[in-house]
Amino acid sequence: MTTSSPHQPPSQPKTVRKLIVEVIDARDLLPKDGQGSSSPYVIADFDGQKRRTSTKFRDLNPSWNEQLEFIVSDPGSMEFEELEIEVYNDKRMGNASASARKNHFLGRVKLYGSQFAKRGNEGLVYFTLEKKSVFSWIRGEIGLRIYYYDELVEPEIKEVEAEKKEDVVVPPPPPTVVADRLRPSALVVEEDRVSEVPGRMECVHEGSHSPPVVVVEESPAADSHVAE
Repeated sequence: MTTSSPHQPPSQPKTVRKLIVEVIDARDLLPKDGQGSSSPYVIADFDGQKRRTSTKFRDLNPSWNEQLEFIVSDPGSMEFEELEIEVYNDKRMGNASASARKNHFLGRVKLYGSQFAKRGNEGLVYFTLEKKSVFSWIRGEIGLRIYYYDELVEPEIKEVEAEKKEDVVVPPPPPTVVADRLRPSALVVEEDRVSEVPGRMECVHEGSHSPPVVVVEESPAADSHVAE
């Protein structure tokens, strides 16, 4: 049976690094809804996490002022992580005839962790939107404010309860009675009478050492006769 030390220290708060991407606005986007405009939204992808802004209906100069939050899984390698920002036209907001087509690509920006500022040192920066391929027709820019900070997070209730359970010492179970056996009766001859003496009850316990047992000689077969 394994138990933890009764003097195990309580769980300490953990340090979690968070990356904040504030999507402020975009300027001079291309019209791609077939009606001279676009309904743009932004998708940010970082460290396997994706976040999305709301869609701005038919606006080539949209303002979002939305904050997208990410967890930095390994702060030590954050400078090598890539942040990808992509802008799309939401086809659901445009011409109904284009409902079967994919959302139109309006441009993207790629940044690395080495470009992120610590909270308090960040500023609003406008990035020129880039193409995905040489055949893309892209224009415009997007305004972003990007920063990171470290936050102390208390352990979750489930983790604390699990540690408490580990500290509980479980007592060993009591000896288990395996079987109660009744020895056979013995016959005792006294002058002209034959009397029956019940045998002893024996309790066998696991893990215990019983004292030596004196066995009374058992009687012969039931059809024995007493000698005169």
